[in-house]
Parts: sequence; structure tokens; C-alpha cells
Amino acid sequence: HGSGTVKGDRSELHSIMAVTNPHSEPPRVSALKAYTAHLGAASDLAEIIFCTQALTQHLVPGTLNFQDADAEFARLVIAAHHQRTDKRLFLSTSYGLLGQSSSVVVRVP
Repeated sequence: HGSGTVKGDRSELHSIMAVTNPHSEPPRVSALKAYTAHLGAASDLAEIIFCTQALTQHLVPGTLNFQDADAEFARLVIAAHHQRTDKRLFLSTSYGLLGQSSSVVVRVP
């Protein structure tokens, strides 16, 4: 989760692009803040629970109010609507307003 700002969203998308192979299947990207709002210190944990439950149901949640990505992010698949998936891994990123950041990869059984 990030700050929900254009700057924060762009930073997260650049990070995802930096760690994914441009020649393999593009990752599906979903932003969850529109579902949960900002939950303060609980935001990261809520995102992990949300994503775990979604993948347990073979679902990539759609990004509420998403329309089009900037051209520089065209190789990412940003989920505008719920999508079915057989993937069992997700990456959760966290960027704080004061510059702290972390990422965790979770495998759903």
C-alpha cells in the first residue's frame, strides 16, 4: 500500500517494473486503498489479509475507479475489474509518507 497519491502510485509501479521480467507474462496489478481507505498502521496487514483471501478464491481484485494507465506502464496488467487467476503468489508493497518502504512476497497454499 502506498499513500494513494499520484506520486506514490507511480513510485510503486516503477518498483514493480524494476523487479519483473519484461519478456515474461506481465504481473497483474491491483490497488486496494479504494476498498479499505487508509487504515494507518493496520494498512499493511489488511492488504495481506485481503490479498490472501482473494487468491484463495482465485481472484485478482479489480482496482476501483481505474480507467487507463500511463503509456510508460503499458506492460503491466492493471486489473480494472475482478479477474480469475491460478496464481498463488502476491507481492505486497508498502511506502510510507516519511520514506520508509518494504515489500513482502506471500505464497497462498
